[in-house]
Amino acid sequence: MLHSERPIKRGNIDAALEAGGCAACRRPAALRRFRNADPKLVAIPLAATEPFSGAVARPPNMIDIVSATRLPEAEFWANSALGQSLRRLSFDGRLRPRVSFENRRGLPDVFNSALTAADANDMLVFVHDDVWLEDFFLVNRISEGLRAYDVIGLAGNRRLPKHHVSWNYVDTNLTWDDLANLSGIIAHGLQPFGNIDCMGSVPADCELLDGVFLAANRHTLLAKSVQFDPRFDFHFYDIDFCRTARQQGLRLGTWPISITHQSDGAFGDAHWRKLYEVYAQKWGDEVAALRG
Repeated sequence: MLHSERPIKRGNIDAALEAGGCAACRRPAALRRFRNADPKLVAIPLAATEPFSGAVARPPNMIDIVSATRLPEAEFWANSALGQSLRRLSFDGRLRPRVSFENRRGLPDVFNSALTAADANDMLVFVHDDVWLEDFFLVNRISEGLRAYDVIGLAGNRRLPKHHVSWNYVDTNLTWDDLANLSGIIAHGLQPFGNIDCMGSVPADCELLDGVFLAANRHTLLAKSVQFDPRFDFHFYDIDFCRTARQQGLRLGTWPISITHQSDGAFGDAHWRKLYEVYAQKWGDEVAALRG
């Protein structure tokens, strides 16, 4: 069953884990009260010792964490990097997971559904399910970043290379751009707190951003008619989105947020090659020769 059209309440996380036979989420009652708080009604200040008990229609700084996974719900919460990270961050009621489980749709379809949902929060994070969210001041970081930029990411390119095929590769041979043109700090590894890759100083204005983690103001995107192109189901969706945003006058930039990404990305297969040609033709770029 797919759940991308509705936000996930914290009680549902517990139920999914219990149904899946996972005991990892058992916590003292003093901690469970944070996890079980309804994020639509309760905003928990990070410095508070007691949860806020009053009900409000729309707490400030609420953020939807939008993702898609091929995993069933219980397995996602128990085993995936993002699911475990969100459980760890569940003390903060301002974060609301919005995940498509057992997903077979392209990421643009999932992301656009969240973007246009009637109950969506104004701040949205589009993130892969193989990401460890390590920054427990995540809401603060995103709020700060979206006051400086319309769209933020964790790594990006300050320019638009002529024959680029991603934010960092400048040609179809997957040649890295000069680090002087790049910005970002991301760790990589299967476990949290992986090896850190420093691509360049952060924050920085960018033309292209890595799609592993993108955050944006929903109303700004809708006002400028900026969405994800469903033709790019996984490859090229991020840089296409960035170019659309820049075309509409939005400001893009990197922001310091700590994550570890389990993957280095996938490039060069037949599907990727096909979408590269679609991407280049859409933007009027010269289609570079592909080897093989």
